[in-house]
Amino acid sequence: MHLQDHKFPRGLHASMLAEAGLLFLSLISWGLNELAREISLASTSLVDFAEKFDTAISAEKAAFLQRHQKAYGYRNKIDRMRQQEFARLGKRVYVDHAGSTLYAASQLRAVFKDLEAHVYGNPHSLHGELLGEWGSGAAEAEARRLTLQMCSASAQDYVCIFTAGATGGFRLIAECFPWKPESVMVYTRDNHNSVTGIRESALQAGASALAVDLCAGSNGATCFQPCLPLMSRSLQHASSTEQPVHMFAMPVESNFSGMRYDPVLVTAIQQQGMPGADGESLLGRVPVQEQGRCLVVLDAAKACTTCPPNLAECSADFVALSFYKIFGYPSGLGALLVRKDALPLLRKRYFGGGAVAVSIAEEDFSRQRPGAAGMEDGTSAFLSVAALKHGFAQIHRLGGFTAVEHHTQALTRHMAESLQEMHHGNGRPVCALYGAHAGTVLPDARYMPPGIIGQGPIVTFNIMRPDGTFVGYREVEKLAALNRIDLRAGAFCNPGACAQHLGLTPERMRANFEAGHVCWDDHDVIDGIPTGAVRVSFGYMSTFEDAAAVLQFVREFFHSAQAQQDNVNGQMNPAADPKDESSAIKAPPGMAEDFTTSSSLTPVLEAIFVYPIKSCAGFSPSEWSLGPNGLLYDREWVLIDESGVALTQKSMPQLGLLRPRIDRSAGVMIVRSPTAQGELRVSVPPQPGSTTHTPTTRVSVSPATSPMVTPLASLAASDIEAGLSDADDNPNSSVRVRRSRLSETPEQVVQVGESPELKRIKVCSDTVATAQAGAMEVVGSQLTPQEWLRQAVGLPCHLVRQQPGSRRSSLQRAAQEVQQQPMQSRNTLGFANEGQYLLLNSSSLRDLRQRLSAAQADASSTDSSSSVLPSSIFAGVSRFRPNFVIGAADLAPFSEDAWRFVQLGPHFFHVTGPCARCEIICIDAANGVKSGPEPLLTLARYRRQQGRILFGILLDHDFN
Repeated sequence: MHLQDHKFPRGLHASMLAEAGLLFLSLISWGLNELAREISLASTSLVDFAEKFDTAISAEKAAFLQRHQKAYGYRNKIDRMRQQEFARLGKRVYVDHAGSTLYAASQLRAVFKDLEAHVYGNPHSLHGELLGEWGSGAAEAEARRLTLQMCSASAQDYVCIFTAGATGGFRLIAECFPWKPESVMVYTRDNHNSVTGIRESALQAGASALAVDLCAGSNGATCFQPCLPLMSRSLQHASSTEQPVHMFAMPVESNFSGMRYDPVLVTAIQQQGMPGADGESLLGRVPVQEQGRCLVVLDAAKACTTCPPNLAECSADFVALSFYKIFGYPSGLGALLVRKDALPLLRKRYFGGGAVAVSIAEEDFSRQRPGAAGMEDGTSAFLSVAALKHGFAQIHRLGGFTAVEHHTQALTRHMAESLQEMHHGNGRPVCALYGAHAGTVLPDARYMPPGIIGQGPIVTFNIMRPDGTFVGYREVEKLAALNRIDLRAGAFCNPGACAQHLGLTPERMRANFEAGHVCWDDHDVIDGIPTGAVRVSFGYMSTFEDAAAVLQFVREFFHSAQAQQDNVNGQMNPAADPKDESSAIKAPPGMAEDFTTSSSLTPVLEAIFVYPIKSCAGFSPSEWSLGPNGLLYDREWVLIDESGVALTQKSMPQLGLLRPRIDRSAGVMIVRSPTAQGELRVSVPPQPGSTTHTPTTRVSVSPATSPMVTPLASLAASDIEAGLSDADDNPNSSVRVRRSRLSETPEQVVQVGESPELKRIKVCSDTVATAQAGAMEVVGSQLTPQEWLRQAVGLPCHLVRQQPGSRRSSLQRAAQEVQQQPMQSRNTLGFANEGQYLLLNSSSLRDLRQRLSAAQADASSTDSSSSVLPSSIFAGVSRFRPNFVIGAADLAPFSEDAWRFVQLGPHFFHVTGPCARCEIICIDAANGVKSGPEPLLTLARYRRQQGRILFGILLDHDFN
């Protein structure tokens, strides 16, 4: 049945009655089957039914349903729809519908069935439509009609122009608008970048631009308060005798906060101009009739997900939207609705394809087609256009946008109120909410702001610690991802609203940028002020369980029942103040004394690991030498793609399958891979023999003078030099360690500019000089070295070697992490991310394994369908990529948090800080695939501090 066949007279259509009867019978049958299998529904709007048949329902959900049973769930359809249409989500929680909603399975099936049943060719060709067959032209006309209908726009007043998303619509307006030197573009500060970007076209054309906030005038009416003086550029443009055309742009619903703007503003601006807070028009002190025409641009991209604008009531001149935000598929397609009386004002500067009625190649003569066709250059995305009717049908089956609005509003209120009610043990709020939520914690937003009429299905917030400081939004986003929660964090391409809600002045934003902060980086809190926020947004298929999962996540990771918590056995308070000494990592009980002379504590060096190629597997020798960058040859090579970008396991987990090892006696590095024939051999200059660290070497550990770890920057350079001054070979020691310097071969001492093969690459924000790895050959295969690397890695790449001294010292890097002056160090760093050496305490590793086992057992006891963790998570240390593993039966887990020095034989290593972990440890190195969120998720529950998940310690050794 086509969507156009659905009519809604006052009486029910007979076919609808029959359809309803079949649906009723199918529901009964389905319900009996569900009960027979003893599978209870996760949600229902009938509380008494839930209490009788679904014993698993929570009191929280029961209260929610009792309050919102008429609004939530589309009359009990939500759970069945979620099971049938979105089974691919599984246990994943998707709350980023402001970014994009998800397509339904039946919607996609209908699209492909449609494509199989009809011939969709170029709409500029006639094809079979002369015979009345359904094709691209008919599908395009139907899609335009449905889009206009969604916004209550009459085809007599509006045209629908298909664009490349809402952004394509705004760009079309910007390029075709009749800018004059007297024109002014006025826009609310709360606008998406795609709208604010229109400003560039206006300023380049000699017009002016002005950002405004809404405020209440003396008569109570909404007026406009300029944020800063009028913007203009010193360009020479001749003035015009014609009346200028101005523009006012605002969102229907803010994509940052979800606040909804009063549509009455549209008509008021069109008829009365734009009054300022002082009563004067922003367009100048001239009568309204002489100010020129003001066209209103609405950004409806976010609003159309649940509550499209009603253009029958507010006849905006331009309205832009994106379809993927409404029903998930197709992406990359949007529409621009234009009033027919405003369309002639747009002046195209380019035409393509069928946009012209006539064009003469030899002369400057062309005529644009009337209506939408004249604004659409080239062939439209006709297959995507044909798919639109199936998306609209999906919304229609739920009861239309009114039903979607009621459903999402119920979830939004529940989420916002629950976050507002959440407080730490000391009474301080856990969250700061932004938007028009009633009773928000923000002191200046307890009332509905001027020009705002409500709140859309968005809950934007920042999380605060018990002391009132902010948790970084990137930390929240990353932890959410580990918990399979898809939300959004940042400024959401709306810097104006972000600045407005967070109190960021233009001066501060400039300073943040000059300090290195850009969109999508990890600088989420600067000088105590967030640079963005966390956004949860609901869509038509969102459920109570989605909201409950987010709330539980916030409680588990960020709510503190007490104002402050002491850390025991290395556990860290996730809500602690990094500036408060009580929140520092503390030594376990009984570890405060200097135990280097204690006979009961005898840790030994259990293993040594060397990783010659960055992000590839390592090997574990029985003994090894020290070098200037760490262990000799450790992370001295790196694979780069053809554009010179270093390859890492973050994007290419299969790198872990490459297994290099160094044969020092033969002077070669041998690399093997299960995906490449033979083995690659790389020439390595032999090093002089030396006595080295060996497993079973005794390790003496020097703790801090107090139980708390001394901050890195507070250690004097003299302390370090004193600690290393005795690092001479001791012939009487039970373990002899002798360092070996790298030979000064021509390959190693190439200077920048001396070799055409020298490349500079970026590694962890550092620019590192590299050169070709040296002589390479493949043994056991006819492949060339480059062919072997391509087979092993899966793409063309090159192996390069770091040039000596081309990367700064690890002490300087660590000092920069804590924003302190670096200590003096002559040490250099290889391709390792942070320190020269990484040390793991085997007791800490056993503690983690026990926690993982306990979590697996708990999950299995409560959910038989829970996935079994890969055995590799519990075995070995390879995924943690340490250089040293030490242990002892009486060595407490995480006692290393309190150490300042580690002594291996006669040599001292300075502890530069803890090792911050990332998703690399979630890669199953044995198979070269990502194996899920563990063990990072478990570590995040008890080893998180200042936004970092810590496991292991970094060491620095003065080789010189």
